[in-house]
Amino acid sequence: MTPLEEWVVRLAAPDTYQRLSALRTSREAPIGTSSSPLPPEKLFLVSFYSEEVGLDFHPEDLHLESLGRRQLPVAIRPMTPGWGTQRLGQRQAESAVYAFLGEVSLDAGLVAEYRGVRNHEWTRILADLLAEQSRVRGQTRAP
Repeated sequence: MTPLEEWVVRLAAPDTYQRLSALRTSREAPIGTSSSPLPPEKLFLVSFYSEEVGLDFHPEDLHLESLGRRQLPVAIRPMTPGWGTQRLGQRQAESAVYAFLGEVSLDAGLVAEYRGVRNHEWTRILADLLAEQSRVRGQTRAP
């Protein structure tokens, strides 16, 4: 899972930044209407991958826990042609952009859960991103 927040993708290499930024822009589609706007979506690039042959995956079973609340995706926008089969080829990734509404905070203990398996790696990844962000800011301030 890769958050498509601007500050996160800005830390990527220039070509990756351009790809992720374009992806975010092309997949942004407000869910609310002008009469009943909803809070902005939080977009994540999600990839399923397996070393096994023909493993099933269930896109709707992925959710986030943020700020003590379970967040289900409100939209899943496929990226790869095989996404709809919900089967993975050996060493083949299937990807989609997931949209979540509500309180999804990248700063506060984000947990991804898929079919009962909880992943707490975001805390470590966030620390790495913040360190990189500080390093980049330090370089831009240097004379």
